[in-house]
Amino acid sequence: MARSVHGQLDMGLNMKSEYLAAVRGIVRAHLRLWEVGDEASERMLIAVNELLTNVCQHTDPDQNGWQMVSLLVQRVPGGVTAIVSDRDARVPVQVVPAQLAENGRGWRLVRDLADDVSVSVTGAGKDVWVYVGETT
Repeated sequence: MARSVHGQLDMGLNMKSEYLAAVRGIVRAHLRLWEVGDEASERMLIAVNELLTNVCQHTDPDQNGWQMVSLLVQRVPGGVTAIVSDRDARVPVQVVPAQLAENGRGWRLVRDLADDVSVSVTGAGKDVWVYVGETT
């Protein structure tokens, strides 16, 4: 299910990692439509991609191999916010990966790209919120 109104994109996703590029394309199109600057758009796209990748890698799939996730992206004064909600109550943790490790950098990358980040544990799992501001 997806709903798009001016300045807001709300998507309920049955997610698999092979769909990350398609979701990025949808988010990118909305950021362009909302006239979000290039730098803020790229930061938000990478952050959303990393958050959805974390869902794909760290949450248990349902019996069909899907990870249930919702994504809400909103244009707000001065920038963009995104909330990624999943059914796993474990909060992201920053690890120090080995120098040549292929994994383990996602949460740090999100924190470095976003101007603000928060995590809320809910009765259904967790919400991860990010804010990326635009430079003027």
